[in-house]
Amino acid sequence: MKDRVVITGYGVIGSIGSSHDSIWASINSNDQPGDSGKSSLGLIENTTHSPYFSHPLCDFDPREYIDKKINLRAMGKSQVYGAHAAGMALSQANLLDSHYLDQVSLILASTGGDGNDALDAKIYTSTENKDKATQQAIVNEALTKQKPTTFLTQLPNMFAYWVAHIFGVGGSSVTLMGEELAGMNAFERSFMAVRSGQKRIALVGGISDGLALYKVTQLALAGRLIDDQFRSVWDRRESGICPGAGAAFLVVESESSAKERGATIRAYVDDVNVTAINRQREDLCAHLGSMLDPLLSRDNQQALCSIGCGAGDLAQLEMEAYKASPASLIVRSLTNYTGAIFESAFLSGIAVSALCLEREKLFSPFARTDDFFERPYEEELNEIIVSCVGLFSGEGFAAVKRQ
Repeated sequence: MKDRVVITGYGVIGSIGSSHDSIWASINSNDQPGDSGKSSLGLIENTTHSPYFSHPLCDFDPREYIDKKINLRAMGKSQVYGAHAAGMALSQANLLDSHYLDQVSLILASTGGDGNDALDAKIYTSTENKDKATQQAIVNEALTKQKPTTFLTQLPNMFAYWVAHIFGVGGSSVTLMGEELAGMNAFERSFMAVRSGQKRIALVGGISDGLALYKVTQLALAGRLIDDQFRSVWDRRESGICPGAGAAFLVVESESSAKERGATIRAYVDDVNVTAINRQREDLCAHLGSMLDPLLSRDNQQALCSIGCGAGDLAQLEMEAYKASPASLIVRSLTNYTGAIFESAFLSGIAVSALCLEREKLFSPFARTDDFFERPYEEELNEIIVSCVGLFSGEGFAAVKRQ
């Protein structure tokens, strides 16, 4: 009999907070922003990248898990908050300063590295309306004046390096790229490796900066940002999203390993299914229904946590698939609180679901859309289905259980 896969630690940072308690308060606040400006929790704003709405990263103490100033000076912004989330997960799993760290493998989904918005903007401004030769000379001069760390922070695998360096993670390391799908693949890979016995403990994480200037610019040019009114995911009809920044890490290990270490089991994971269909040729709604069906119970209410990109056109297809389900689903959108967080989305959904199972309560409805979505959950919470639909690619489901 194969060993069951369990979660013994989880860490999340984003607009919803940087600690388990602050995150729990945010997703149970029932605080909904108005048409513009910030909500009282600061979860939504439209000033930084005006007129587009976004979910800004919360304030946090970067030295909580990174005690050396020399490391902080060399790290990029998202590398810092990524390491913070990793520290949360390792601390909760009782792995900080543990001899078991040598057995921990690192599987990471990352964005393309940490850019330098100020430097990029300066170069862009100084080269505007110049001929090609002059532009090249200006760029070369600017780059030769930069410290080596400016370039190192832009390497995708530096996220994994810093996590391993700061916390002493000694196992193998793999970095995946590809927005939401990368986060899904990272978790699926860790799940399969632990379940098969290939790995004993895995630290799996996703780090995303959807608020980086280059990312916002790309999304704006593609017409994929919300600029008129912030609405619940289920009320959106347009294809725009509300981007956010954040990171999520999970300590995934075998049940026998957790018991041997004396670690608290936060949640069990029995099923993971990840695909990347050709949406031009296949019916996404029908495909989501076929992925969901094996996870359903026909007897009781079931909670479903959606942590997709939040684009209205895709959310409508999700709604159709969930409404066609034969089960009694209680659907929540975590994206309403976090925004589109790409590489860290699926992992954040699993982490928040584990938090809800530990505290025996599903997080609060964000907005009542109709009689189906965001309605009260009245039964004992024993399982949460996590779903994620990527903006351009990737579909994932996972069943997270209390026991």
